[in-house]
Amino acid sequence: MWEGLFRADGGRRRTPLSDRLRNGCFLSREVRIFRTSSEASQLGHRLRNAILASDAEEASALIALEAANLLAGIHDEAFRLKVRQRVAERLVRMPTIGAA
Repeated sequence: MWEGLFRADGGRRRTPLSDRLRNGCFLSREVRIFRTSSEASQLGHRLRNAILASDAEEASALIALEAANLLAGIHDEAFRLKVRQRVAERLVRMPTIGAA
């Protein structure tokens, strides 16, 4: 298993730009996850814009795509399908946070 965070400049210097170009990685035989800080930022901006526009279709598509990307990192296909089903079930049952 390996997990890490590294800068795009290879750690040679600290600049405001290199601080924004960080990459995260988690690798094991069972799962792999890769993200860059720019991907996280882009997702955040797109989701925020969808929320501000009251665009539930776009917001749900972004969240579903992120979940699909995480699921794709699970190597064992049969297990991945089980996890996908369980996630869907949990989302249906999940109480709304902050609801009065």
